Amino acid sequence: MVEKAYPQVPEIRFRGFSKSWEERELLKQFTKIIDFRGRTPKKLGLDWSDKGYLALSAVNVKDGHIDFAVDAHVGDDKLYDVWMKGNELHKGQVLFTTEAPMGNVAQVPDDRMYILSQRTIAFEVDEQALLEDFLAVLLRAPFTFRRLSSLSSGGTAKGVSQRSLESFTSVFPSDVEEQREIGAYFKSLDRMIGLHQRKHDKLVTLKQAMLQKMFPQDGDTIPEIRFRGFMGDWEEKELDAAGEFNPNAALPEVFEYVDLESVVGTQMVDHRTESKNSAPSRAQRLAQKGDLFFQTVRPYQRNNYLFNLPRKDFVFSTGYTQIRPFNDGSFLLSAMQRNEFVKVVLDNCTGTSYPAISSNGLAKILIRTPSPLEQEKIGTYFRNMDKLISKHANQLEKLKNIKSACLEKMFV
Repeated sequence: MVEKAYPQVPEIRFRGFSKSWEERELLKQFTKIIDFRGRTPKKLGLDWSDKGYLALSAVNVKDGHIDFAVDAHVGDDKLYDVWMKGNELHKGQVLFTTEAPMGNVAQVPDDRMYILSQRTIAFEVDEQALLEDFLAVLLRAPFTFRRLSSLSSGGTAKGVSQRSLESFTSVFPSDVEEQREIGAYFKSLDRMIGLHQRKHDKLVTLKQAMLQKMFPQDGDTIPEIRFRGFMGDWEEKELDAAGEFNPNAALPEVFEYVDLESVVGTQMVDHRTESKNSAPSRAQRLAQKGDLFFQTVRPYQRNNYLFNLPRKDFVFSTGYTQIRPFNDGSFLLSAMQRNEFVKVVLDNCTGTSYPAISSNGLAKILIRTPSPLEQEKIGTYFRNMDKLISKHANQLEKLKNIKSACLEKMFV
């Protein structure tokens, strides 16, 4: 019986392309692999410098980009000439980390000169057969990583060599124009992901800065930045003066349970339906709209949540302290997210691997508060900022999911 041959085509492809894809040995698509495995300045009779040309290695070649913020090596003109002569990198060239970690891929971002350093190789492609932008997507695809992992050696620190790559084959279009379309699509998607990531990161940084400036520092009674029209000292008091702690309530027969993994940052990301009879014993805190839930186990994670749903069937774990604020809950949440507050909490925790603070211990921590109206203003400001941060985080997640789905459906 002869096995029927099926055409090698992806589930989704760009209009105008109909040829079957071809399985090829990846190494045969390269005119050169630049690999300076084991090379160091010392072996060349030289040394790294304080300034000069950035060395690209597994330290700063990240998933899809070069991390310029990391503390990497640089070399002077002499080291560059000895090291890179005849193997100069060019913009768009694909870089691949062979170990520690294995499988990170990036492209040379610009026309500056770089030194190709440890645990990273660069490919020079035959442009009649394989385009660099397509190769960068192909190597970053999860199914490629899985196949490379099966060829790798080592225990905890996996690594792949040129010899192991000799047996690596992949299926891709013989038409370079289809490769061009695919490469351009994913490049555009990566730009959108990067844009939302930068917006998200800037907002997170801004929030941290404003948490410093809109609350009094230690020893002060007024903040550096204040809304117009408010004056006077903030009042220092124990936290239990700001709200009712762990109010008692009878649990419903069926409820939505929120455990310590269900809140990330200031957002609820998950919950599950439980019945009163079979629920975990820690399911005790029945939420009411406006309640604040502070994570008392590993509080350095700052996974704290202000419950603003109208529903009356959400129950939180006793891993949270429940506070029913007397004034603005958003203000209180912001105050408890501050570095200074978390530091005091940690100073009062017990345990090392899982530091925790009791509700009674949390209740006695001192905080400073202004008038109820000023609390409302500050709370609204940070609530709106959290909404923006969440918006970009959600958009990021959607784009990453789209990319992941496309990597599965646009490749064979």
